[in-house]
Parts: sequence; structure tokens; C-alpha cells
Amino acid sequence: LRMHLDPSFGKGRPVGEAIVGMMFPDGDNARIPVVAITGTKGKSTTASVLHHLLTELGLTSSLRGNIGTSVLTEPDPPSEVVVMELSSYQAQSLTRSPRIVAVTSLFPEHLTWHGSLESYYSDKLNAVAHGPEIVVVPAPATEVIRRVAEQMSLGAQLLLTDTGSVHVDASGD
Repeated sequence: LRMHLDPSFGKGRPVGEAIVGMMFPDGDNARIPVVAITGTKGKSTTASVLHHLLTELGLTSSLRGNIGTSVLTEPDPPSEVVVMELSSYQAQSLTRSPRIVAVTSLFPEHLTWHGSLESYYSDKLNAVAHGPEIVVVPAPATEVIRRVAEQMSLGAQLLLTDTGSVHVDASGD
């Protein structure tokens, strides 16, 4: 790149924009696809199964967070998809949501640390509050669906799972 931007002789050419434009086309937010798994119970199992399935499909997936590698460590080779087990402690400080967030369950835990049940749920569900593309919730968990819908950012698609399928929520969003 240097020879184009600051050549030994002649005039430099603005190639950086063109290269970035080819790597990240308009509308692509350049984020590595991250699937965050959060909830009170089932995070490790769900994250492990998803990581295994992605790997078996031939994708370079890394398992991060409470399980697997630190979120700050870059794998070699770089991942095509990151599957992250996200605790309430990690979720509460997020200012940007992962592309996909799956909420497995919500039960009253860690109340001493969070101060109250409402604070715990709010901290846990902060993962859905900052622009995820998709939020996945178990369909039978009506209270979880209600709480997720209250905190979920506008524009996110809510997918509900049941024993036989995944479907868009009843409102069509």
C-alpha cells in the first residue's frame, strides 16, 4: 500500500478507500459474526453444541467467553464465526450487541451481586438492547419472551424455538 499512498516519485493515489470498499461493501458493518449465548442455565451446553455444529459444517469457529478462549485472544487462523458464552457480568457492560443473541432461560440467581431480580434480568438482557440482528428465545418461555421483547432494540428479529422448529414471533417481526 505504501507505494501507492506515498511513492518514491510521482503522485500518490488514494487506494485505501477502494481496498476497504472491496473488503467491506456498502451496508456491511464489518463485524465478525458473533453468536452470544446468554441465560441463567444452558449457556455452556448451547454454546458448545453450536460451536461443534459450525465446525462440522466446515466453518472456522471459536468458542469464547466463560467457556473456551478469552474474548480478547485472536485465534490462529482467525475465526469466521465466534460463539460466545456471555455471563450477566459480561452482558451488563455491553454497549453494542453481538449480531445474534440466544437467551436460553432466566431464573433468579446472582442477586447479591446484581442487587435485585430486576437488575439481574436487566443486566443479563443488556445483550439484546444494542442492535442485534437476531434474538433467539425458547417459545415455551413466555416470561423470557416478554422480558426480551421489552429490552430488545428496534429492528432486531425475534426468533422463537420449539421442539420441532424455529419461527418468527407472532407479530411477524
